[in-house]
Amino acid sequence: LLQRFGDVVNPDAPWQPGLHLKGPWPMDTVQRFDAQRVRSLSVGNITDDPTVPLIWTRRHGSDEPFVSGDNHFVYPYIVVHYRISDVYRYAYGAVEPERLLEDTALQIVTAAFASRTFYALSLSGRDELGADLAAQLTAELGVYDTGIEVVDVVVTDVHPPRDVAGSFE
Repeated sequence: LLQRFGDVVNPDAPWQPGLHLKGPWPMDTVQRFDAQRVRSLSVGNITDDPTVPLIWTRRHGSDEPFVSGDNHFVYPYIVVHYRISDVYRYAYGAVEPERLLEDTALQIVTAAFASRTFYALSLSGRDELGADLAAQLTAELGVYDTGIEVVDVVVTDVHPPRDVAGSFE
């Protein structure tokens, strides 16, 4: 984004590769965003080492409990992949778009887990759950005008508390 005296120059169309001129610092400033890079955000629990298998009876990350629809504590490991779709809306639409993404994703995941049983969450339908979460998150972010595009939501693991994991297995 090129800003001239604090106003964005040509906010409707992004700058294309090539030669561009800008004035000295007090007159023009440039903000650069890598809009092609896909970023990741962990929702729920965060794994310590992503190369270690997620085994229910071992500690492998943070322990943030969620409640399933059948009143079991569950520990989800979910990753949201996203990228910047509109640089102008990303910079000027919401105050903190990535924080808004994190809070919105947490709210949607909490509601989705509260409406499903533990076995439905952990054994089958993870791809379907990820697609549902991605669709809801995309719709919600469109309301907030964040300039963020949700690429994919991956449900990596959902497991019970370690103390009772053996009983669930």
